[in-house]
Amino acid sequence: MKRLAALIMVLTLIISLGACVSEPEQTPTPTPAPTVQPTPEHTPAVSLEPGGIPAPDKSNLKDFYQGLVESELLPEGVELTEKIADGFYEELFDVELTQRVIYLPTFNVSATEIVLVELADSSDAEKVFEIIEKRHEDLDNLWKQYLPQQYELVKNAKIVQNDNFLMFVVAERAEEIEAAFNALFEE
Repeated sequence: MKRLAALIMVLTLIISLGACVSEPEQTPTPTPAPTVQPTPEHTPAVSLEPGGIPAPDKSNLKDFYQGLVESELLPEGVELTEKIADGFYEELFDVELTQRVIYLPTFNVSATEIVLVELADSSDAEKVFEIIEKRHEDLDNLWKQYLPQQYELVKNAKIVQNDNFLMFVVAERAEEIEAAFNALFEE
């Protein structure tokens, strides 16, 4: 019986090792470059060059956010939805907004976050400012005891309003993001 158990264990080990062996790599054959470039259905609203400023387009704040990420002005974050808003911006989901884009850091060692909103009614601006100020205060209390470098980002956060559009950003390049946001409203 012991021999049978040992034989089963050896066979299991051999099969396991065999599963780990990778197949030899095959060199891919290069595909010829197409002679005609396909035309995109729409022109992207952002500059894709690293460090470039996104092209102005306030009609879609999510595209503006993606442009910030693609131009490396802002690291990619996790979108805050109403389901996970508790403790962050839950009151912001009670305000009627035309657009709402909120991204928080992927990891809890970064203070980087951004809020982009378009108010449906300009009279709600004060309420939204209060919600953002409360969040800024919460971030200040958190980061001053945690990571000094991230706390500097929180201290240098930007809150900007243009027409019915508001932005709150905590980021290393907050001033450049503020300039890109303001560029959305230049004629």
